[in-house]
Amino acid sequence: MFRNKKIYLAIIISILAYQLLLAEACTPTLVEMYTKLFHLEKPCIDTRKKTIQVGRNPGRFVVVHEFGAHDECSDSDECPAKIKCTDGCCL
Repeated sequence: MFRNKKIYLAIIISILAYQLLLAEACTPTLVEMYTKLFHLEKPCIDTRKKTIQVGRNPGRFVVVHEFGAHDECSDSDECPAKIKCTDGCCL
């Protein structure tokens, strides 16, 4: 049954990698659905992408999805750089 352990190990690793990549690919969609669902109660909820550096390698970056309540505003000058005031929220 376990004649070639390397093949079984490779199959298990590929299945686990597939499941992890599938979950990572679907996460942004689920976060967007979550924020749209609760957008009626809290007007300043959105999703944002933030790029962070991983480890000491200067060429390796990961995109992180953040969601949650953000500051209310009346003008774009009150928001952080590259973010505009839309519908009273920094989006």
